[in-house]
Amino acid sequence: MAKVVEIEGRKYWADFKGDLTAAENISKEDKARDRVAETVCTKAIKISEKLAEFKNEVSGIIDEYLAGVADKFKTTWKGNTQIVNFSQDLRVQVRIQESMDFDEKLNVAKNLIDECLLAWTSDSNPALATLVNKAFETDRKGKINREFVLKLIHLKMNAKTHMDKWNEAIQILEKSMFVKSSKRQLTFQKRGENGEWETILLDFAAL
Repeated sequence: MAKVVEIEGRKYWADFKGDLTAAENISKEDKARDRVAETVCTKAIKISEKLAEFKNEVSGIIDEYLAGVADKFKTTWKGNTQIVNFSQDLRVQVRIQESMDFDEKLNVAKNLIDECLLAWTSDSNPALATLVNKAFETDRKGKINREFVLKLIHLKMNAKTHMDKWNEAIQILEKSMFVKSSKRQLTFQKRGENGEWETILLDFAAL
């Protein structure tokens, strides 16, 4: 139920801003709506908490297993993998999604690349200029497109001049990249009657 405050023997309902409304002034419709929202959201919160507990539990089991595998070969575990049961009808996929960002060296690299493009204006490929522009273009949140930056880094160049400056720019560009965050995704699957893998749905919206 809504947060109820009692002042001098009179009951009031409080909204999220803390404003109070006398209980007798709350309509039946508002009370019914409040009851439905409170009931279903409270249940959803409990399930969400259970899912969080489940995630922590299975993550610990998976981490312990992978650490044991890595330790056997005197190394540490990193990367994506899948763990399949003996009968090959159950598996869990482990994927690591890294969010990349760039530090202040990004602009240094851009300036060097711009100098190269300027020197190559007479015989440069228009596609190269387009790729460079896309690589350093920011979205509404001011983020650089990692995909185009990686394409630029792995681009094979063979210009007649300014290759030293280009290579220096690419090295600086690589050094400007850093992992901002890393998130693990676990996908649980079972093999269906048709032999295909089916995801065990834990996403409420997907059910």
